[in-house]
Amino acid sequence: MLVTDLKDIVKIDCGSDYTMALSRDGTIFAFGNNGYGQLGVSGNATKVMKPTKVPSSKVIDISCGEEHSAYLDSDGQVHTWGYGIDGQLGHGDKNSLNRPKKVKFDGRVKKIGCGGGHTGLLSTEGDLFLMGRGRNG
Repeated sequence: MLVTDLKDIVKIDCGSDYTMALSRDGTIFAFGNNGYGQLGVSGNATKVMKPTKVPSSKVIDISCGEEHSAYLDSDGQVHTWGYGIDGQLGHGDKNSLNRPKKVKFDGRVKKIGCGGGHTGLLSTEGDLFLMGRGRNG
């Protein structure tokens, strides 16, 4: 699906060589480099030259890291995908994913942020949770 009506885009975010856009109705579109599945739109490592719909539901926020992505849904749940070697996807392993997967998290999240190789979650209670690169040990 091609984004043709830019007035419906409410947020954009950029990673390393890729971009995601969030529409007013909660649809995510992604395009650019997909070497680690960070676009969430294809099972292979190809570039996507046109904005393409990402499988998602009830999206209220998006964030791009260097080569991984996240979205926050209206239920306060986080979904991540892309490069995972530093544990930045929050799934308890170091696997990369080419489709969004819900992070197991007790509670609700109100804000997400992806960095180079890490992801931050701010809970509705005001607690900050970090996963990925930058930890000790």
